[in-house]
Amino acid sequence: NRPMLGGEGQIVEIDETLTAKVKYNRGGKLFIKQVWLFGIICRTTKKAFLTIVPNRKAETLLAIIYDNVYNGSIIYS
Repeated sequence: NRPMLGGEGQIVEIDETLTAKVKYNRGGKLFIKQVWLFGIICRTTKKAFLTIVPNRKAETLLAIIYDNVYNGSIIYS
């Protein structure tokens, strides 16, 4: 029951980021766990949506955009 973001002519921003837990052992860095996050925010209403994604492939991100952003929205990346 997530609210849809954007609307006709409204600006919606999208972006992804990588979070990682880093452990310093002898000999250098060791990345324990990496998690990709994908976020969407509407500039007008300030409503936002954030989700964990398994990868950054186009089909993965486009499915999230189609499910959470109204048609007619202007998307900034």
